[in-house]
Amino acid sequence: MSQIADFLIPILIFSSISIMIVLLTIVNYRRVKKLTKIFQNQAHNRNGIIKTGFFIYFPSLEFEYHHNKVKVYAIPGGKNSSSSTRIIVDFKYPTHQNMVIYRERFASNIKKKFGMQDIALNVDYFDEEVIVKGSDELYIKKILTFGLQEKILGIINKYNAYICLENYSLEIYVPKVLYDESAYDELISTTLTLIKKVKGIDDI
Repeated sequence: MSQIADFLIPILIFSSISIMIVLLTIVNYRRVKKLTKIFQNQAHNRNGIIKTGFFIYFPSLEFEYHHNKVKVYAIPGGKNSSSSTRIIVDFKYPTHQNMVIYRERFASNIKKKFGMQDIALNVDYFDEEVIVKGSDELYIKKILTFGLQEKILGIINKYNAYICLENYSLEIYVPKVLYDESAYDELISTTLTLIKKVKGIDDI
C-alpha cells in the first residue's frame, strides 16, 4: 500500500501543478485578448500602433500627440514587481519643470526632491484630496486650471493615480492593470490635457 502511495503522490502533485499552470495561462490569455482589443480601439482612434507579445504577453500602445511620443503600458507584475498601468510621455523638448500629484494616502512617504515644495491651489475640494509638489508654484497654479483639476481628481479617486512631471517626461501611474476601456479613455484624456497645458498649446 505504501508503495502505491509513494507512486501516486508525485503524480498527483505534478497533475495539480499542471492544471494550475493551464488555468492561469487561460486566464492570462483572456486578459491579454481583452487588453489587445482595448488597445486596438485606442490605436485606431489616435492613429497609433500596438505592440503585441506572443500569446500571453501584454500589449503596449504608442502614438504621437503634438510631436510628443505617448506610450501606454499594462504591466502584469511578477515575483519582484507589482502590476500597474502606466502612461509615459517623452517630450521632444524639456519642460524645465518638476511636479508630482498624488492622493495623500497613496504616497505619504514621498520625500521632497528636485527642490519641490508643497503647493496649495486654494480649492478646498481639491486640496483636501490631493497633494501637489513642485519646483515652481506660479507655473503649477497656472497649468492646473479648474477643468484639469476635475480630470486629475477623477483619475485619482477612481484609479489611485500618481502623476509625475520631470523635465523631459510625464508619467501617469496606476497601481494595477486596468481592463476597462473607459478607464483608458479617461487616463489618456487627462494625459493629453496635461501635455497641452505643460507645453503651452492653446487649442484646449
